[in-house]
Amino acid sequence: MKNLSVLGVIVLMGLMLVSCGGGDENGETTSAPQGVDAAKTGADPGGTTGAQLPPPKDPSVNYQGESRAAVAAVVQMYVAMSEADGETACSLQTVRLQRTFEQVEGNVRSEFKGKSCGEIRSEITSRYPPAMLRKFRDLTIKRVTVNGNRATVVHLVPDIDPTHTTKVFTSVPLRREGGEWKVDG
Repeated sequence: MKNLSVLGVIVLMGLMLVSCGGGDENGETTSAPQGVDAAKTGADPGGTTGAQLPPPKDPSVNYQGESRAAVAAVVQMYVAMSEADGETACSLQTVRLQRTFEQVEGNVRSEFKGKSCGEIRSEITSRYPPAMLRKFRDLTIKRVTVNGNRATVVHLVPDIDPTHTTKVFTSVPLRREGGEWKVDG
């Protein structure tokens, strides 16, 4: 089971890791969190235990305007994954990222060939142990940068191994698609 959870984190983060960005003089807005959390509730994925997952942190309340909307898209995607709701998680990604995910997973695992992003994501996340899924509900945002129709949200990588002492941040690129912020990498 431990190998499955480690593999799951590697696959998830492999699709989302890009180099960390920063602000510049070209119209980018960079924001840092202010330190307030809000909560929602969610059911245990797949209903396997009948237990409620802890309420997710909502770090988007620490931001204004476009920065807030970009953070909310990332948080909503992780919350959907914590509930093994692949359809919702994929709806918060660009069409390009969905197609890339379908191709990569279809080529790696024959049982995913021809399946939609939502079907694949639901199947993968339903295999994660509850401890891992709870981590997806507790994001720590370091920085948000907005530049026109592109944004970057830098957050602490949810770590499921309590023996790790190094904190790792990842940069999640977003792009406006259909007037909404969507995860694009």
